[in-house]
Amino acid sequence: MDDFQQPEETTIQSEEVSVIVKDAVDSVVGGNLQYDHAKVGHWVNAIIETCMKKLTALNKPFKFVISCLIMRKTGAGLHMASSTVWDITTDNLLLHKEESNKYLYCITTVYWTAL
Repeated sequence: MDDFQQPEETTIQSEEVSVIVKDAVDSVVGGNLQYDHAKVGHWVNAIIETCMKKLTALNKPFKFVISCLIMRKTGAGLHMASSTVWDITTDNLLLHKEESNKYLYCITTVYWTAL
């Protein structure tokens, strides 16, 4: 066994997180849902809560931080950046960009760090 390989119960694969986030985003703003300023707060909360429930249901020793941004497609520019310092053998992040909707962008970021 490789000395740097972590046991299965103390790791989370990015692919696993990606499926959870994509499913949550698709269930809330999937298809070509029209942008509605009055509903954006609800949509963001629903995406974050769904992701958090499914991630914590994995029952793995991690803390999670989830952010979600929904923006109307108007041609305006959007720039995002983040920086982290952590243990690269256990901690990670996933950025999911939903761009297939004609009316809005949805960018969801999940950070996870081992306890």
